Amino acid sequence: MITTVKVKHANQRGGVTFLPFNAVIARYVRWQVTAVESYSTVGGSEIRFFAPAQPEPAPVRTAVEPIGFPALVKKDGNLVQPFQVTIDYPYAEPTAATLEMSGLRPMAISLRPGGQTLELFVPAVKTETPVTTAVKVGGQVVAEKKQVLEPVRPWVLYVLPHSHVDIGYTHVQTEVERMQWEYLEQAIEIARRTADYPPEARFKWNSEGLWAVDSYLEQASPEKRRELIEAVGKGWIHLDALYDNELTGLCRPEELFRLLDCARRLSRQYDLTI
Repeated sequence: MITTVKVKHANQRGGVTFLPFNAVIARYVRWQVTAVESYSTVGGSEIRFFAPAQPEPAPVRTAVEPIGFPALVKKDGNLVQPFQVTIDYPYAEPTAATLEMSGLRPMAISLRPGGQTLELFVPAVKTETPVTTAVKVGGQVVAEKKQVLEPVRPWVLYVLPHSHVDIGYTHVQTEVERMQWEYLEQAIEIARRTADYPPEARFKWNSEGLWAVDSYLEQASPEKRRELIEAVGKGWIHLDALYDNELTGLCRPEELFRLLDCARRLSRQYDLTI
């Protein structure tokens, strides 16, 4: 052992601890927890060492790397492209800076040892457009990246929440059944709370298979049964036609017909469209 340096670790998730110490020449380093108080985290995901050097008038070794995702999202009524901007800052002393990107207002940031990642949203372009991303300290550009932003093909993605029904795989059958009943009631409550949201933000739930729905209707109180039927009618709850998620490729025609028995019965009994 050459030397030991005591570090008081940052008591937060993703926290950064900086500690200056005398220069040491060594091949290996060992991180060892010697005491635990009321910390929420004591481990370390990365150790980075900084070599002593002459003072620099500006942190010009800073690097910036903007990456645009091939997708568009709607923000404040406009289509924008999400960007992830990674800033590598190989200095020990934090400093205030400004992040500038074409088409956006300058953003005040704090450069800290190691680096950081920021999320930005750039207005969507219809033609190839030059874009410059720059980091400035004291008005001086210390890092810059130029690129050409290409148009992104618009896609409409529909996200449909559901719960995969795998009977007996993660829990015994009775537990899976009760959990599915709870999901139905939770889904109705969330759908009720979001009924006044914009159409694309209203909660909807897909019940995979009718197995749990059928047993829920059998044991539920008249009020709970009515709430579920009304939720289906309003489009809050979607009912699958199959009784369960069978491996249909192994079913014979008779078995496929029988998988739809419950759907036909519930459709007639409660006047539902499945």
